[in-house]
Amino acid sequence: MAHTKYLADIAKDEYWKKGKIPTEHYAPFSMIGRLRTMNYTKNSDPDIFDKMAKMSKSAIILFNELKLVLNPSTNFATYSTEGMTRSEKTMFARYIKELKEEDLVVEARTADITDPVPPSTYMINPYMVKCIKYERAKEVWAILKQEAS
Repeated sequence: MAHTKYLADIAKDEYWKKGKIPTEHYAPFSMIGRLRTMNYTKNSDPDIFDKMAKMSKSAIILFNELKLVLNPSTNFATYSTEGMTRSEKTMFARYIKELKEEDLVVEARTADITDPVPPSTYMINPYMVKCIKYERAKEVWAILKQEAS
């Protein structure tokens, strides 16, 4: 019952009554949740759910497949297209393009970064899916985005 008492105390808190949430209860960075969406306006940065709501079902499935082969330390995912038919490769390219347009992935090439990466490697946006080596991933993401532009 201590949990219920704690929730009741929070509900009485003056911050909650004013519609403001005390930020000391949350980490300084939140990919999804109240800090990202409570004060959402058209000019706010969208979270991952806002981005995925605009994507096709097949692009979402591809994103989930990339997540399955994701290196949790670096946010790199290698997705081989070997063995795919020509039409499968065309569909893959279409859905990767959709993920790139939503700023969820970028293609990683060894020439762009110092770390060697195998062919068909993509980096998932570290601001959307946080990885273990987050600070390094942000630097690599910035380099890859700059090269892709």
